[in-house]
Amino acid sequence: MKTEMQLFSLTQKSKTNIFFSIYTFKIVKKFINLKNLIFFNLIIYTTYTLIYYLILYRYCQLLCMTLNNMSIDNVCLHGFMRQKERVSALNRFKSNHVRTLIATDVAARGLDIPSVQLVINHRLPRTPTEYIHRVGRTARAGRKGVAISILRFPRDLELLGEIEATINTKLTEHPIDRKC
Repeated sequence: MKTEMQLFSLTQKSKTNIFFSIYTFKIVKKFINLKNLIFFNLIIYTTYTLIYYLILYRYCQLLCMTLNNMSIDNVCLHGFMRQKERVSALNRFKSNHVRTLIATDVAARGLDIPSVQLVINHRLPRTPTEYIHRVGRTARAGRKGVAISILRFPRDLELLGEIEATINTKLTEHPIDRKC
């Protein structure tokens, strides 16, 4: 059974040098092929230093292991890791030995890593404040950055409206001719 998704992008440059993008998936069948979604995001942006945010730690760990099995070098960061493991993962990412950090919201606040060029939210965070903290990991110290979020249509429309109101930026829709 093939999953068919219609893909749209909402992109707007903000006053903070962050380019916001929202990818909206209208699910035609029940199952979303997560592998296609991951490849779409990571393969296009392989030249970027990126943080890929997931909601649950087990998905974070699973994606990290999956990417390692596919020879995509990355580190994982979530709250169920020992402190020593978290520090080691952060040091590898900060020193640019690894360009991809797979994380939960434990990495949304307090990290100052100026080299982050891209933030991908696999799902919108639960609150606009968390969204601001996540995308704030990019475009640090006057640099430019890109923030991409995957929106579940129509479930996340209300949350998207809250985020737009909070960041005072209305995102416009740009269709992308792609089906997964």
